[in-house]
Amino acid sequence: MTSRPARAGGRLTGWAARGGGRLTGWAARGGGRLTGRTAHRGGGGASPVIEPEVAALADALARAVEGDVEFDDYARHLYSRDASMYSIRPRGVVAPRHAEDVVAAVRVAAEHGVAVLPRGAGTSLAGQTVGDAVVLDFSRYMCAILELDAATRTARVQPGVVQDQLNGRRQRTS
Repeated sequence: MTSRPARAGGRLTGWAARGGGRLTGWAARGGGRLTGRTAHRGGGGASPVIEPEVAALADALARAVEGDVEFDDYARHLYSRDASMYSIRPRGVVAPRHAEDVVAAVRVAAEHGVAVLPRGAGTSLAGQTVGDAVVLDFSRYMCAILELDAATRTARVQPGVVQDQLNGRRQRTS
């Protein structure tokens, strides 16, 4: 098994860069790109401290994928709900940029014995997009309509495409 070297160029900005809080694990070692409220600490919001039981997972994911890796309290809170009444806090969130990121994230999660939960728009009414898992958010980068064939009424899409997006594209091409 080969592993990709840690990404260079990840940087902290704002509150985290000024030493405004205690960073642990992968964030303290600069092993990944912090995003969201952790990187742009504007005031209020979540602490960048990561629980010890998920720090190794966060570190491994940050080194394995090119997409965003978010394990801060704010991101985990945002992804703990969908359109249902359920609220289950995920271990963390990965926004893969391409299929290789998906493969890498699934491999790392399996190595750590953690479930993977794919998520598009989070519109489930029965809780399918929340759980104690690594959430793969496809809506950020993997949301392209690759092919649309009106004659056969078929489409080839990436997993982050939502029905409204597909319907809009279909109407524009009709």
